[in-house]
Amino acid sequence: MSEYPEAVSNAIAAVMGDIPKLAREETNKHANYKFASIDDFLDAVRPLCAKHSLVIEQDEISFDIVQTMDKYGKPSDWLRMAFGYTVAVGGSSRGPIKRSIMVRADMGSQAFGAAQSYSLKQFMRSLFQISTGDDESDTSEQSSIAGTV
Repeated sequence: MSEYPEAVSNAIAAVMGDIPKLAREETNKHANYKFASIDDFLDAVRPLCAKHSLVIEQDEISFDIVQTMDKYGKPSDWLRMAFGYTVAVGGSSRGPIKRSIMVRADMGSQAFGAAQSYSLKQFMRSLFQISTGDDESDTSEQSSIAGTV
């Protein structure tokens, strides 16, 4: 594991200390659950990163379409995107820290934006240990993406 330069880890820790718990004020109308949007994350993180001179850079590494079969045997296409994140303060940086995400490809051109937003949201949530009161992953039945074809 690559270590963070001290200036970068200090800035991350400072943001972690300042970040509030995010409210889940948006509602997914299809699955009827509450969530914190990417804008909620950006509105909370951006001023704290500026305060502590921390920069997060997101860069697309790759993308492809993965075909799966759903539980009914129907083909389903997913957009798989990989991103590299670099965190920097002053002349010190760490990265790229690689993350990937899959979203439904049938969203058309919106799939790229959805993948970018969701990946950035999850990266920031992990990096700064942002609490949202989300308990679905702990209490809900988990579903998986069917095996690739």
